[in-house]
Amino acid sequence: MPPRINELAPRLFIVACPLGIVAGLVATAGMLLAVTAFATARTIIIPFVATFDGFHDGGETNAVSITGSWEAAGALVLALTFLLSFALFRRVRTPDDHHLRA
Repeated sequence: MPPRINELAPRLFIVACPLGIVAGLVATAGMLLAVTAFATARTIIIPFVATFDGFHDGGETNAVSITGSWEAAGALVLALTFLLSFALFRRVRTPDDHHLRA
């Protein structure tokens, strides 16, 4: 491989992994908040991202209505990915950084 691509590959990997991790964590948090709103019939608001409106539908049946912004959720994922990638770049050294002292 050309030297430029060889230097770029480990850094792209360090950015791609946190993107998947953060997207999974945000999706899991959203699902847990929806379950909580459903079970407790309460409203949970995350400003600019989502509102989980739990309520009793008809008789005593619980229900949940979710409204939110995909753009805000995407921005949240990108911001958290940037922070995690920054922390990893400060902590992890790539094979091309072997000349740097620990």
